Amino acid sequence: MGKWFLYLAIYIVAWVLNWFIAPVYSLFTAQGWPSWGSWLQTPDNNTPYGDEQFMREGAPFVGIGYRGIKAWANRTAWLYRNPMCGFAIDVLGFEPDIMDRCYSVGNPLVGDKRKVEGLFSQSVIRGLDEVAFQHYYVHKWTETKCFRARIGWKLSSWPNPKNGGKYQFVCAVTVWKSYG
Repeated sequence: MGKWFLYLAIYIVAWVLNWFIAPVYSLFTAQGWPSWGSWLQTPDNNTPYGDEQFMREGAPFVGIGYRGIKAWANRTAWLYRNPMCGFAIDVLGFEPDIMDRCYSVGNPLVGDKRKVEGLFSQSVIRGLDEVAFQHYYVHKWTETKCFRARIGWKLSSWPNPKNGGKYQFVCAVTVWKSYG
């Protein structure tokens, strides 16, 4: 747990830097992710414009096909929504060992998109020590809005890390999020 708090302090510094770096970096992402700047990029197959849900609901200029300043604003907003994802994986990510064991408590179906409230926690044990954890909590406020918090490392895909053998460091608390 102590390592997580150290990583959180490092992540907060990176998060603050992202507010200044993302608008400049976004100038270079109109044709896709450049080969440099991997710490800023999202690790999945999403474009610099974001995923479908973001383009439909969260982008400053909802929809696709924008050019110029509107396209730049959407790309920048995507990097603000997903700050320093590559950094959270490459530098702060957790790399499991073959002997690690993961224990879970709660409902693994908890999720805002699935409309399942509750707490799902996971703990990775190496020898006698906890080396990684995840706490994922969703509380419904209304039929369309919820509170969501995920802290630790994104262990939900255990035992199959999605990002080159690593689990992404995460500290994401959203008080008023889409539910469903």
